[in-house]
Amino acid sequence: MYRKTIVGSFVFVLFSLFAFAVQAQEIKVTGTVTDANGEVLPGVNVAVKSTSAGTSTSVDGEYEITVDAEAVLVFSFIGFEAREVQVNGRKTINVELVSSTEALDEVFVLGYTTQSKEESSSSVVQVSSEDLDDVTTVSATEMLQGKAAGVFVTSGTGEPGGGTDIRIRGTGSISAGASPLYVVDGVIGGTVDPADIESITILKDASATSMYGSRAANGVIVIQTKSGTRGTTNININTTVGWNERTNGNFQVMNSQQLYNYHEEFESPNLQSEYQNINTDWQDLAFRQAVTRKYEASASGGTASTTFFISGNYYNEEGTLVSTGFERYGSRINIDHRFQDNFKVEARFSGQYSNRLNNPTGALYQSYINMPWDEPYTSDGNLKTGKENDWIGRDQSNFLYPLQYNFNNANSKNLTGNVKVEYDFTEQLFFTSTTRVTYNTYRNESFLDSRTSAGSTNGGELYNFYSQSSSFLSSNLLNYSKVYGDHSFSGVLGFEYERNYADGIGGRGVGIFSGLEILDVTAEAFSIGGYKTENKFASVLSQLTYDYNTTYFLKLSYRRDGSSRFGKDNQYGNFYSIGGSWILTNEDFMSDITPVTNLKLRASYGTTGNAAIGNYLSSGLYSYSVQYAGQPASQPSRIENPNLTWEIAKMANFGFDLSLYNRVDITLDFYQKDNEDLLQNVRLPGTTGFNSVTQNIGSVRNKGLEIGISSQNIQQVFKWTTDFNISFNSNEVLSLNDGEDIPNGLQRIMEGSELRTWYMREWAGVDSETGDPLWITQTRDSEGNVVSEETTNNYNQATLQKVGSASPDFSGGLRNVFQYKGWKLNTFLNFVSGNKIYHSARELFDSDGAYATYNQMVLKDDWSRWQQPGDNATHPKPIYGGNSQSNKPSSRYLEDGSYIRLKNITLSYSLPANVLDGLGIQSANLFVSGDNLVTLTGFSGMDPEVGIGGYAGTKYPISKKYLMGIKLGL
Repeated sequence: MYRKTIVGSFVFVLFSLFAFAVQAQEIKVTGTVTDANGEVLPGVNVAVKSTSAGTSTSVDGEYEITVDAEAVLVFSFIGFEAREVQVNGRKTINVELVSSTEALDEVFVLGYTTQSKEESSSSVVQVSSEDLDDVTTVSATEMLQGKAAGVFVTSGTGEPGGGTDIRIRGTGSISAGASPLYVVDGVIGGTVDPADIESITILKDASATSMYGSRAANGVIVIQTKSGTRGTTNININTTVGWNERTNGNFQVMNSQQLYNYHEEFESPNLQSEYQNINTDWQDLAFRQAVTRKYEASASGGTASTTFFISGNYYNEEGTLVSTGFERYGSRINIDHRFQDNFKVEARFSGQYSNRLNNPTGALYQSYINMPWDEPYTSDGNLKTGKENDWIGRDQSNFLYPLQYNFNNANSKNLTGNVKVEYDFTEQLFFTSTTRVTYNTYRNESFLDSRTSAGSTNGGELYNFYSQSSSFLSSNLLNYSKVYGDHSFSGVLGFEYERNYADGIGGRGVGIFSGLEILDVTAEAFSIGGYKTENKFASVLSQLTYDYNTTYFLKLSYRRDGSSRFGKDNQYGNFYSIGGSWILTNEDFMSDITPVTNLKLRASYGTTGNAAIGNYLSSGLYSYSVQYAGQPASQPSRIENPNLTWEIAKMANFGFDLSLYNRVDITLDFYQKDNEDLLQNVRLPGTTGFNSVTQNIGSVRNKGLEIGISSQNIQQVFKWTTDFNISFNSNEVLSLNDGEDIPNGLQRIMEGSELRTWYMREWAGVDSETGDPLWITQTRDSEGNVVSEETTNNYNQATLQKVGSASPDFSGGLRNVFQYKGWKLNTFLNFVSGNKIYHSARELFDSDGAYATYNQMVLKDDWSRWQQPGDNATHPKPIYGGNSQSNKPSSRYLEDGSYIRLKNITLSYSLPANVLDGLGIQSANLFVSGDNLVTLTGFSGMDPEVGIGGYAGTKYPISKKYLMGIKLGL
């Protein structure tokens, strides 16, 4: 039904546009495009201004295009200045383009400063709004997946509005946070809707990040929002609608007959033949075809003194799992006003309101484990509770029953305001002061009805949680620039102050009548808690850049930061960087190498810091959440560490930028990043009375190679461009506290190994004669070297050992864009290779009889179960109750997590100029799009894209999205 409604609406809009179109006077224009020396230029883009219509010059520099007699043609080509020409009824227009350095004048927005690509000595990647606007999501970071070398983005859930993990050049911290620092419109922090983003710039090496030294050890993501331009006001309206379908990848649970046959293999007790007549598809009951809707509207423009950008957007994505979903309202106002020639004010205000609907019944988990032999309804059509005598499944739960009564909802509000004042003392010297204030609230409410299993124990439960947070930041910068002949200097001096505050309160009441949703009416206050916390940062910063003859570039920076999070004797840290670059193609000896149109070498070294830990970890604390003899009391809860200080990242980078024939751009970077003085929670002896203390101990190294290639393959009437990136990263723990290993679930952190090394028993297969499971047992000498190995069918005798890493060997993305006249096809692939995933769900669903009252997974085509002596099987003999602990953690369930995914494919059509003129609009683009349509992987689970930790359980499945929409420019 949803699909028919969506398609019908889209077709109606399409035909309406054409029905109202009127013909305008058109003429055919031909001509030749040359450079200043009279040489013809093939592949020049010839576009009709304010439309998407256009063509390209042939190998002889000639073009032909049909346009309105009063149209404006725009001629553009890499390495030359763009030129606009009014047609004025002419049928022949020859154009000469002037050589330019525009190819190197692409501007990187670095937060505190901007810098042209030519001047940059840093490892920086910029992703435009056009490149981001393919995948339909509410998350700006998810849009980055696969689009920038050195940036690894992954998600552990497909739930609408779910979070993503992002790492820049690997993970370098153990206990501290490893996510990058976010900068929005020049200041640290803030939130932004994807529709309002102009560009995202990723700062990767020390030369780029050290200006944010205090918190830049994990890289920096700089987001620049859209702004208005002087001239005509532009109004844009975008609408996207579509439907979502769950995907389980290679993972399937058994139907009734398959499960019956499986139970027959191990002679399951109480197996009844009538079970074969019942075949409940619990996943069909838990999941649905859902709808996604996205609406965006914006207006931008300005006068000589004032520019503006105003936007509003609405995003609503129903979850494919019942009773889940996410919606968000967003708005933004960006205004720039120049009061005088030397005085300017920029204001940025944004707000977001979001609602999240969470499934309160465990439907995701139960849809997989529930037996197909259990029926959700009684013979008279009423829902079963799961507690009936004839219920077979172990958990005795029918998630449809509590879904009638229980709920779990959350909402949040985010407000951000930036005001930047700029005063120019002279043409070379100016001062800026930016103030940013944020205010955020979060509310969560959950209800467990007394009629349900979860709420019956306490006669019903109601939980409320409310939190608020605020921040204040003041950034003050003095900028200077001067040119002396071939010498150019620029510098920045600055001071920043930041304060962050948060508090929250939560309470749970028990004993409540159905239909009531206020804590005051509960019979008893079961629990109550709250918190208050704050931190402060103060920083001074400086940067100096120099270039000689636009050929040799040098960049120096220094920053000193203090943080209240660190010990009273060591709150301040010093961070610095040096970077340089050399444009070889500006040298005379490169002038005859015509294929190479640009070649630049870059190198940098520097330090940055990490303060991503909790507040008060350096302080000696007492806990007052205890009582003695009925009176309030306290007890020591944390030992003081007055010397706790910054975690330091030392980064070295060498790279080059290469352009060939003005058509192929190649960027290559080698890097090494050593994180030292790691912020670790070090275990303490029990005799101290404390579990651990946070100290600066240990080091981790990441090193790797990043490659980015952009090419204009064909630039004629038919255009084809390609963007490709790939990143290789290796990780090693260099040192730990006294060399002592750190257990981390099924992983272990060890010196000389990857940070996320799996450490468990190694699976050796199945004994072909008995069907027993086998593992590896090792004999080692006094130095820990393996002397011998043999197999054992005793799980407890098997040796714990290293069996792989959760970190990928490489990841990347590939985009191809094909254009013909008004048609455009955009395809985007992302890929990951070499990581090991622990498929923990198989402990339950591939358990060889251990979980006989759970449904089981269908074996992959190349898997088999042992049935008789001589069988060379992948799975042991199934036995009721389990076969010698075969389903316990081991490398049996450790699988290759490599995959290639068609992340997005979009086909669009831009209406031609004559239709637009008849409609009185500037542009109209119709499109159909698909997200996550194809995933190629050998992983047996639901989805090989898992969280950074590498665990794959019963994951909320990602959605295949089928979308269509229209973008109008008025």
